[in-house]
Amino acid sequence: MTERTPPRVEDAPGLVWRERKKGWVAYWQARSDLVKRGYAPGAKRLWEGVEPDEIDKLEIASQCDELQSTMLIWGRERDAGGKLFPLVTLHNLIEKYQTDPDSAFHRKRYDARQGKAALLKRIDKRFGDVMLAEIGGRMILSWYKEWSDNGQKVSAGGAFIATLRTLFRFGAGLLDDKECARLAETLSSQSYKGTKPREVVLSAAQAIAIRQKAHERGWPYIALAQAIQFECTMRQKDVIGEWIPVDEPGVSDVIQTVKFKGEKKVRKWVTGLRWEKIDENLIMRHVTSKRTKKVEIDLRLAPMVMEELQIMFGTTERAAMPASGPVILCEINAWPYRNTEFRRKWRKLANAAGVPKHVKNMDTRSGAITEAAEAGADMEKVRKAATHSNVSQTQNYSRNDAKAAAEVMAIRAHHRNKPKT
Repeated sequence: MTERTPPRVEDAPGLVWRERKKGWVAYWQARSDLVKRGYAPGAKRLWEGVEPDEIDKLEIASQCDELQSTMLIWGRERDAGGKLFPLVTLHNLIEKYQTDPDSAFHRKRYDARQGKAALLKRIDKRFGDVMLAEIGGRMILSWYKEWSDNGQKVSAGGAFIATLRTLFRFGAGLLDDKECARLAETLSSQSYKGTKPREVVLSAAQAIAIRQKAHERGWPYIALAQAIQFECTMRQKDVIGEWIPVDEPGVSDVIQTVKFKGEKKVRKWVTGLRWEKIDENLIMRHVTSKRTKKVEIDLRLAPMVMEELQIMFGTTERAAMPASGPVILCEINAWPYRNTEFRRKWRKLANAAGVPKHVKNMDTRSGAITEAAEAGADMEKVRKAATHSNVSQTQNYSRNDAKAAAEVMAIRAHHRNKPKT
């Protein structure tokens, strides 16, 4: 009997193949010395099949790399008996926050996690070697002054303090570290100047002007996206979606391989609107990206959206529209927009429409909510329409929420179109 050669996967530490009658099973296997010290799991099943394709190989390598990294960090942080070494420096805490499997860091969305990691890297470079036991309230205040340019850069200073709070609460709560508990208490007793909430809104008139400019430039999908954002009180990410690494959580049938700095990167598109989520009555159902809330919106109550659909398809009949796939596509390549390209084009349109530079696409939601409030809509129904709630709450999908959103949209449209006095 001829011995079969297992599949070859590059850069996959700990990968072990086990032969089966009709194919192979890929496992990641931990180091035996660390398993003896108490590390678990000792092995993890990753894939099974006849022959992995290129995407399978990338996912296998990514999982192996992540599992291997977690195992090695576990080994560095524990003594021969498997007990944790105590945290000593701010660097130790930052590293642990980003690697502990139970850390809230891993529950952040991809973009938010990337931004947080960049800030943590800067904090680590500047203050990472400081021992936790040496940090006190006066030292934190001096750090804040430095980080905020003596209070001139309030946003930067606020982000710095918020990150320290997160780190110390993590160390106190999950690691049961006494120094972190002390520092968390210290920060709770201090007051720092935080970032003021934005007071800018994008008005209905500005949204209409941007849509008109989009058609002049031959960018109808941006016009449709702007209409949906404003009428449906939706975030940009929930409308156009986002591109993330293929090994991030989330299932997608829209996958693209691109070159970045000479390396091939596989990305997938998630969170955006899809045609199959819009039924024959133009009822759109969507799960939001921020808190995974289910929303149900009647597009027939959204005048701007109906206008754009009429322009794009010559009718508002659902049968004339695509059956499936992303709703918003880049006009150049027919792939979903990347957020940087969408923002760049939107800003060009906004400038051409006379929208002040301090007004951003992110202000669309606040403009929609402001319009609803000015129209006299019940604010509890506005809250439901905007999917706002406390973080601790779980808003279940309900017909009442859909009804509230419909009532708010109808009130807004009537208010917008009534004669001016």
